[in-house]
Amino acid sequence: MMITRKERGQVLILMGAWWLLFGGSAASVLVVYDRPVSELKKAVERVIPSGDRREVILFDLHLWESGQEQRDEQVRADRKKLMETLRRKDTQPSEVEPIVGSLDATFLEMDRKFLDVRFLVKDKVTSAEWAQLVARGDR
Repeated sequence: MMITRKERGQVLILMGAWWLLFGGSAASVLVVYDRPVSELKKAVERVIPSGDRREVILFDLHLWESGQEQRDEQVRADRKKLMETLRRKDTQPSEVEPIVGSLDATFLEMDRKFLDVRFLVKDKVTSAEWAQLVARGDR
């Protein structure tokens, strides 16, 4: 079975569309991880008594959020580069693969950092506080 140039281009366009629809970013983190950081910060302020422990948790969330914004910029740049590459008629898979690899690495890092902050916060609160922090009022 031989793949023609036209079919190869269609596959590249489908790959690009897939990344745009199902790729990650801090915005997708809100969907994938269920709650925006602003909502989690409000929950911390509501559940954790005033003091150093609350401030440390809020600072941890702030650091994570800042890192997510930086990774989001990288994702936007890689997506733009991917779409520009896919628009060219002469694009080869070897040109697309490094861009997709960079996106994969960024998404993996975003997931890892999210899990890190989750366990960081979990270690600083009681079981009862944790249950209140992760509870959703709309469910």
